Amino acid sequence: MEAAQRSDVALTPAVEHMPMSYKEHWICQLDGKGGRNLHQAQFRFLPPYENKTVIPWGLAHMDNGEIAVVGIADFNAPREQRQTVVGISCDTGANWTYHPIEGCYARPMMLVYLGNGVLSFMAHDLDAPPPNEAPEKPGKHFWATPHARNTRKFSHDYGRTWTEEVDDGVAPDGMPVELEGSSLVDRDENGVAVLLGETGATESKGRTHLAASCGCLRWSSDGGRTWDRFSWPEEWQWQATYEGKSYESGVCEGSMVRAANGWIVAALRPDGPVPFAPLANDSLMGTAVSISKDDGKTWSPLNHLFASGRHHGCLVRLPNDDLVMTLIRRRDIKDEQLVSYRVGCEAVVSHDNGLTWDVDQMYILDEFSAVGTGHDGGQWGPPVAKWYDSEAVGHKFSIALDDGMILTTYGNYRLGGAIILWKP
Repeated sequence: MEAAQRSDVALTPAVEHMPMSYKEHWICQLDGKGGRNLHQAQFRFLPPYENKTVIPWGLAHMDNGEIAVVGIADFNAPREQRQTVVGISCDTGANWTYHPIEGCYARPMMLVYLGNGVLSFMAHDLDAPPPNEAPEKPGKHFWATPHARNTRKFSHDYGRTWTEEVDDGVAPDGMPVELEGSSLVDRDENGVAVLLGETGATESKGRTHLAASCGCLRWSSDGGRTWDRFSWPEEWQWQATYEGKSYESGVCEGSMVRAANGWIVAALRPDGPVPFAPLANDSLMGTAVSISKDDGKTWSPLNHLFASGRHHGCLVRLPNDDLVMTLIRRRDIKDEQLVSYRVGCEAVVSHDNGLTWDVDQMYILDEFSAVGTGHDGGQWGPPVAKWYDSEAVGHKFSIALDDGMILTTYGNYRLGGAIILWKP
């Protein structure tokens, strides 16, 4: 066909083509001896919403058999051009139908299914304009921006419409609680959530770009409408010294799950090695585990699984009672050295209720080369214009299915939201 004849042909973008659903995918598992074993899985990218790439923040498995995903369409665009959306899948993520949340541009954190058709998430409007003023330029990438606003949104019809909104409240010291991760959920015999637990951070110590994250806990018995029992575990704060200067260190976002023996296991995002502190780059933070054996009253010292470069940990408990933590690899760092340019999504397993984790036999769910080696403006990566341009991956969530499969989603900022259906 000549070029002139092609001008009237309607071309369908590949990502919208009907066969663009799950495709064969292979995940790798380290064998502890320097090799890898392959396991078959399935992979797809989330479809676009109105030709805009959707970056996911959460998943929920509902009692009607559907799975919900929340995300932002056109995440890198200015606030007024974004759209927070809910996707619904009736076939374990193979196909999705979107429902936009009217008037919402916010990052949808902490998605949870509460039972009886009720879905909820925390809307973190990072770039919300000041009240009664014209919009300002977006703040820095840290959550402590001048006008960030947190609300809790609720749907009573399995995510189709969102008719209830409450203010997310503040900690006892008057500071907002900033969260990203997944909630602990205790349910009754009917599957209705009776207790939510969340771990996040506050500005209680006057946070600056180099100050410690003030990791905290809070609890709700009414589906997240009100919160109480705030605490800041001492075990989640420490002092470190580098070149004669002392730095406060701590944790921020995290995920919690109840193990089979009743313990609460938390996967937390701690500050990275203190030599990295002057870089002021949160992609150099790591992943640590802390366990409570008394329903959150006290916590074990941090077990640092990854000192730097891997975080956004999400915990799920499988039907066989193994715990699985999926996480993002933003920098492939070992012993404070960049060892490869590979980024992606990974997972580790615990067979003893979170006490130990099989890091030597980690699963690599997806990976690709993305990061440069330059140091520009405090970023360990190429020169960038916006904070999110310096990152290739981020913001992930996993849910365990009844058959032992896991559905994992993460943001591939260059291509879109990835969906991986796999089994450890």
